[in-house]
Amino acid sequence: MKMNGNDLGLNQLGLTNLTNVHRNLPVKELVDDIVKNGEGVIGLRGAAMVDTGIYTGRSPKDKYIVDEPSSNDKIWWGPVNRKISEDIFNTLYEKVVDYYNSADVSKTYVFDGFAGADPNYSLNVRIIAKKAWQAHFVHNMFIRSENGELNDFKPGFTIINASDVTNKNFEEIFPEHRLRRSIFSKCDNCPVSKITWYEAADYCYLKGKTLPSEAQWEKAAGGGNGCEFPWGPEFDPENKQARGGLKL
Repeated sequence: MKMNGNDLGLNQLGLTNLTNVHRNLPVKELVDDIVKNGEGVIGLRGAAMVDTGIYTGRSPKDKYIVDEPSSNDKIWWGPVNRKISEDIFNTLYEKVVDYYNSADVSKTYVFDGFAGADPNYSLNVRIIAKKAWQAHFVHNMFIRSENGELNDFKPGFTIINASDVTNKNFEEIFPEHRLRRSIFSKCDNCPVSKITWYEAADYCYLKGKTLPSEAQWEKAAGGGNGCEFPWGPEFDPENKQARGGLKL
């Protein structure tokens, strides 16, 4: 059902005057939107299929928690529960809010439901997304509401998904990298070094890019013309490129 986001209190999150909000759409409409939006295709047996790229499972190193007074001494900080400052959170949150407020031409999907079947411990959850497949995913994951259960619904936990939002540079995404810069790349404009393949892949993904494949590396190494080496088909020890620019 199409509605104004203010009627759901989205304006309290900074998502103001959204008029293209769709709450708890049925599966058929979500699947139709997945196909119409180019997010996925229909399989041979009628199931919606979405290719999420190389990210097909959980990413434990991607979980950041804001380090502030209410969380500082209650979180087991480490490589999984990673700290992020309030300033960085506020910057990212502003990007997300601006993204939603400037993209009202496309649908905003809202799922309101429940986590936990025991009413004594059940949690009201709200997920806000711009992708139909993400709305479909949470429709399957959480407990859906029945008649009257959404009357006066107030979310106890809210997720805002903004997977199209990117950041300006690596250390805005991974601020702790500044502490392990190489002595050969100390300056802000120097190439990034001393990072894992996974961190590089995460960064590329958040920038809307990908790391080169093995085939792309081989093509580049061959100068783009199919040769085994950039300078030709044979190894040439006299070639500067073969010596890394060093003189014999």
